[in-house]
Amino acid sequence: MKRVAHSDSTHCVHAGEDRHGRNAALTTEITQTSVFALKDTEQLRKYAAGDRSMFLYGRYGLPTVKAAEAKIAALEGAEDCVLTSSGMAAEMAIALSVCKAGDEIVSMLDIYGGTRNLFRDVLSRCGITTKFVPFGDLAKISRHFTRKTKMLFIETPTNPTLRCVNIDAVAAEAHKRGIVVVVDNTFATPILQKPLQHGAIEFRRADRLPVVARIEDPANPRGARVLECFSNCRVPEPTLSRGGGVLSGVGRFGVA
Repeated sequence: MKRVAHSDSTHCVHAGEDRHGRNAALTTEITQTSVFALKDTEQLRKYAAGDRSMFLYGRYGLPTVKAAEAKIAALEGAEDCVLTSSGMAAEMAIALSVCKAGDEIVSMLDIYGGTRNLFRDVLSRCGITTKFVPFGDLAKISRHFTRKTKMLFIETPTNPTLRCVNIDAVAAEAHKRGIVVVVDNTFATPILQKPLQHGAIEFRRADRLPVVARIEDPANPRGARVLECFSNCRVPEPTLSRGGGVLSGVGRFGVA
């Protein structure tokens, strides 16, 4: 998807909401339904074949959510975005999309406690092991990679210690080995830091797995959690829809 270069403030207001040349509501319409009617059986065949330009069931997408996803993707400079019900759901989705039993995650040690628990206590039961690397060893991150390493997880700046990781450097080492890089960008947000612009934006894997993801978990009761991927962001959707990580009815309808 080719994006027009605009300022972040313009993307916040206008991305995902095309009203030019139309008599449309000023605010984004809230789609209060779970099921959509299709025009004919041909549309249903296209949907079954993977065409997601139309909507069928709220668990798989809604116009209101799609508008929010477009805004976040524009702010990040990403090809696409997937909204999830929580930051942990985003992390679980990307981990299970990239890794399978027998694979390994390399993660910095200075990360959100819930993330560390997910990697250590939950994914380990699925046969996915995690190697935690102290902040001081990140400059030599390559020594921690093995043939089993499929994902590198970093958080920068860290919360609350504000330690910053050189994304360009660690991503370059990971990409030499085809390792997916995931960045928890909660603290900075895309206004202050865009991970896709730091070493991975030109990198694409042949199997079309995500290259860099951003996980945002704003301290806002109305704030949706976000999972963003650079290349073919729709890879995690089966994990989200089948695992229940999609936005709830309250979240989808924008009700506090």
